[in-house]
Amino acid sequence: MPTELRGFMGKYRVHFWSNEGNDPVHVHVTKSIPSAQDARFWLYDDGSVGYDPKSGNKTIDKGDETAIEKQLALKHAYLHSRYLRYHPDATLKKR
Repeated sequence: MPTELRGFMGKYRVHFWSNEGNDPVHVHVTKSIPSAQDARFWLYDDGSVGYDPKSGNKTIDKGDETAIEKQLALKHAYLHSRYLRYHPDATLKKR
């Protein structure tokens, strides 16, 4: 499970699983040890990032979704390139 950003926004960890299957490019965000309850954020083909409300979101503070989206969007290219190192056939989600 590659961790790409520690201390993100002062309190979060950004990671993805090395066995993501055929999902489009996305990252998980948590304040604690990575788990299946982590919030998921999709990376879109227009350079934006979107929170996935179906992801569980048990590990980020309520109301932080929009701020996290904006900060992740600033790192979109970096996160996309890192994701492709583990999942070379992954595609960005269409907006």
